[in-house]
Amino acid sequence: MKKIYNINFWFTRHNYGANLTAFALQTLLEQMGLDFQLINNPLKESEHAHRNYSFSFDFQKKYLKTTKYIDQNIEFLNSDGNIFITGSDQVFRPKYLRGKPEQFILDFVKPNTKKIAFSASFGVNKEQFLKENSQDIIEHMKNSFKSFDFYICKRKRRC
Repeated sequence: MKKIYNINFWFTRHNYGANLTAFALQTLLEQMGLDFQLINNPLKESEHAHRNYSFSFDFQKKYLKTTKYIDQNIEFLNSDGNIFITGSDQVFRPKYLRGKPEQFILDFVKPNTKKIAFSASFGVNKEQFLKENSQDIIEHMKNSFKSFDFYICKRKRRC
């Protein structure tokens, strides 16, 4: 069976929302009989090292199903993943992606593989987002978003 992979900010020290979103999604998909794992690829090494000192780490260790720690590019996950999900909070905010936006906007995913944004956000209003990012980054993100198959968001209005 191929896997469903999710990438979000679950690995940061105090991101309880990302942890709970990942756990809820994991629980739902496992109840549907699907194989789900969170991608364990922190934005920088220190985030991986500091996880041991937080409430989140205990929660993660007990409840979240993750890949082994990946310290390289994550393209190899395409070999056994047939659905990739990005989300939750601020996964579309380049300011927080520290040079790895392609991971969170799923640019590494092969064509014809399902790409889903689940409860993903930019984390700021439109004006702030435009102020923080160059036109090149915005255009790149627009083009990447065109390759997504589904957008599942919290709000009732259109995403």
